[in-house]
Amino acid sequence: MKYYIMNTDDTHKNPNFYKKWILENFAYASGYFRSKGVLEKLEKGDLIFCYQKQKGIIAIGKILDKWDGKSHKDHEFYVGRSKEEKNNVYRIKVNWYLDLTQCPIKYSETKKFGNLSFKNTISQIRDEFLAEEILKLGKQKSIL
Repeated sequence: MKYYIMNTDDTHKNPNFYKKWILENFAYASGYFRSKGVLEKLEKGDLIFCYQKQKGIIAIGKILDKWDGKSHKDHEFYVGRSKEEKNNVYRIKVNWYLDLTQCPIKYSETKKFGNLSFKNTISQIRDEFLAEEILKLGKQKSIL
């Protein structure tokens, strides 16, 4: 099992985009060249942390299937984006088993365990200790 962090890309015009991720049990990415390489590496059972800018980690889930490689061109969430991004929206099935939208894990809380980068759409977390500590914190917060 590998660990990943995925940014919700809240720069689009739909401020509630992340709610659809959790309700639909998918993670979304736009832009073929930015997303394709990483999405192809995701394996069933990998753990993924969903990060929303200025909020923190808002959900934790497990990848349910390999990425299908398909584009969902009519996806309504990427409005106001470049044509390339709107026409290349990808998704991967995720069981978001910890919904932390009401009590997100703040960046300041993760810093005590190590460095975590939120700059890319999706990044692998290679520091297993860091990932496991964030997972523990998520489990604690989800029962509050």
